[in-house]
Amino acid sequence: MAVIVHRCTTCQHPDLFHSDRADGTLGPCSYGLCREPSHAFGPPEILPTWRPATLTGPAVPDPALTEPGTRGTGLGALCGCEDCWALFHAHASADDGAGHVAAVA
Repeated sequence: MAVIVHRCTTCQHPDLFHSDRADGTLGPCSYGLCREPSHAFGPPEILPTWRPATLTGPAVPDPALTEPGTRGTGLGALCGCEDCWALFHAHASADDGAGHVAAVA
């Protein structure tokens, strides 16, 4: 499922790659590319994901978009800010009726 993320302006990794601090802020990048005490993050963007079409076939885009603020296995907690929700709702009109929201416009 695609997710909405903010990219670090220092290392360009998604906010998911930055460690959570006790005060709710994000720490350094898990790849060690930015060790500065404070980080700036850009506007939200959709990070697409892929899934196998068949057991042996090529991967295809997964059209489902995960709701902001979701805490998932392997994801940690996604940002739930107003800008993330606005981007999510902007794509909600492309919902296919099965709860899948188009990940790309």
